[in-house]
Amino acid sequence: MKNKEEKIKMIICGARRGRYSKPIPLRSLKFKRKLPKKIRCHNADYILHPKQKWFPSNEMFLQKWILTKKELKEAIEEYDFFSLEMPNKIICKFCAEEVRKKNKNF
Repeated sequence: MKNKEEKIKMIICGARRGRYSKPIPLRSLKFKRKLPKKIRCHNADYILHPKQKWFPSNEMFLQKWILTKKELKEAIEEYDFFSLEMPNKIICKFCAEEVRKKNKNF
């Protein structure tokens, strides 16, 4: 470094904008194909089930990645692909309850 006052910028991979929506029961959604009998929970928090267990599909919930119009515009302008291309999550009923407890806005 030429100058001690020079700061290093770090780029951390991950979405900077957006959030997951409230959990929606899979049984209330319509799909073109039949769902499998059991589905894995895609939650990143493995405290409730550390081995990523399989659960019946009629007990699973969907969380969609949502952006506001302002966040979407900023992400497009700044080429923030992580925020634009976040996948939806399918979570179990235990994780859905935890999400509802943490986010009282739902």
